[in-house]
Amino acid sequence: MESLIKQFLKSSQLSGGNAAFIEELYEDFLVDPASVPAQWKNYFESLQGAGDVPHSAVLAAVQAQAKQARFATGGDEEMARKQTAVGKLVTAYRSRGHLGANLDPLGMAEKPSAPDLDIAHHGLSQADLNIEFPANTFFGPGKLKRSDLLERQKRAAAGDLDPADSRKDPAIAASPELRAISEWYKVAGGDSHDHSKCGSMCFAARGLANNMAMASMVFDVLSLDEQTADPNAPKGDTLDGVPESFAGPQLAHLVAHEVGHTLGLRHNFKASALYTLDEINSAELKGKPHAASVMDYIGTNFNVDKDRVQGDYCMVGIGPYDMWAIEYGYTFDDPAKVAARVGEKGHAYLTDEDTGGPDPLARRYDFTKDPLDFAKAEMELVRQLRAAILDKYVKQGDSWERARK
Repeated sequence: MESLIKQFLKSSQLSGGNAAFIEELYEDFLVDPASVPAQWKNYFESLQGAGDVPHSAVLAAVQAQAKQARFATGGDEEMARKQTAVGKLVTAYRSRGHLGANLDPLGMAEKPSAPDLDIAHHGLSQADLNIEFPANTFFGPGKLKRSDLLERQKRAAAGDLDPADSRKDPAIAASPELRAISEWYKVAGGDSHDHSKCGSMCFAARGLANNMAMASMVFDVLSLDEQTADPNAPKGDTLDGVPESFAGPQLAHLVAHEVGHTLGLRHNFKASALYTLDEINSAELKGKPHAASVMDYIGTNFNVDKDRVQGDYCMVGIGPYDMWAIEYGYTFDDPAKVAARVGEKGHAYLTDEDTGGPDPLARRYDFTKDPLDFAKAEMELVRQLRAAILDKYVKQGDSWERARK
């Protein structure tokens, strides 16, 4: 069987040796079809594509442009360099602009380094910000000042759906709601990064959201194991896979916590050290506050010892510290009389600034008089969850997607 190359040579006049000759004939044909022999004319007409033009005219135009560029002034060359730099800067903002955008109005995260978002990185200066550059490939108008173009790039990187408007805050241009929150936060004193200021920072809702996610896994996974299943686990209607009898008290606790802030109470991170783990998981304390205050961040009480009573999963009701502090702040009597009861059980108080201090019981999300007991219980819970997920939650041959949900 003949090769494709040999078959092509038998059926075509084209080859490396006569390519220049045929190209010249075809160029003549494009200029004047009658200038080539009839046989070639018929051949080229069978090949000619619609709209083909003489290549010499195209080459001449390109050469003319190149000659003009060589004789351009130095100022034009510098402008061309800056235009190229503008294009590179725009490309940098399109791909990495989010690294320069102020997407963290609370100021908690450190910005990553992004030197290519700086105009100096591309050889541009502050003076160049007032020069108009062609911008029709980036935004609507044919020309924009570099400063305006850069501002639009910042707003677009921040998620602004209309970067051509006149708003000047690229961080929150796309969200009026976020602007309002940011202004409130500044008034509260949060812009100084001192999160201990009253009212400037509260993560109670975030912590309880994590509790809901943890509860969903605990009730779903451990219910499959007869040895670890809790006969007293909440039952009834569910919310996102979590029984309402669990979610309801969590929500009530969160509301009480935030209302406490509105009444003037600060966090009290000593409050969760009021009782031992055994006392919390006992019939005597079930249904009663198991911490001194709703103003603490308290870990969820998942009892891993099934020989003990499962106490309340979260804080129930209002603690003794809350009642005492509100009485002090709102009493019509002499507040000194209220303050005199500072030594009573449940009235201990340590707040945000104290969480970095020497008292080991002033910590966020610790629990009980001996936090090590709670930590060991949490570790045992994780051990049971891992074992149940590996052995029972995902059956042999099933996808691991269920375990990753």
